[in-house]
Amino acid sequence: MRTKEVTLTIPEYLYEESLKLTSAGLFRDLSELVSAGLRRELQAAKELLGPEETNWQEELSRLRAQIREKRAKYGITAKSEEETLDELCAARRELWEREYRQRYTADTGQYSTMEKHVRLSVERADRLSRLAQIHQTHEDQIIERALDILFTLTDLFDESVERQGWSFLSEAALQRVWDNEEDAAYDNWRELYDVPAR
Repeated sequence: MRTKEVTLTIPEYLYEESLKLTSAGLFRDLSELVSAGLRRELQAAKELLGPEETNWQEELSRLRAQIREKRAKYGITAKSEEETLDELCAARRELWEREYRQRYTADTGQYSTMEKHVRLSVERADRLSRLAQIHQTHEDQIIERALDILFTLTDLFDESVERQGWSFLSEAALQRVWDNEEDAAYDNWRELYDVPAR
């Protein structure tokens, strides 16, 4: 293995600690100790960087090739776009019937209803009608679902306000921990660890 001689400038306390380790026989000399440390640091840095970025287009092509191979192996023919959409719509309808219809349909008798009159702009009323037609449902159900979403968001905002209160309480405690004379020594870390300014 080729080597290169370099001059290192390190803080005095690190030098003294290094001498203790070499004197104890853990390393042959300072060069071996520094090399071992550098190897560990380089390995850690590589792990932080993660694997090399993969080209997503190559990965997509590879995935498509695997799908084609599986289809050929099992005699599966590719579906047209229309067939795929029909299957997705059928699955969506089945899921609606099985999981959601009772939750969002007023005729289940699970809760009492109340009639409430609201004023909408012409544009919003038209949009509401179009939505109801597209989803093949009643306008009341769309409004009810929209209100459910609004109420959920309101609950989330309430939780956010509560979290903010706890944050303000903890801020004062952390300020006492961080803002003290012992911690102030680390504010000037460049001088403390002999790190030159760039």
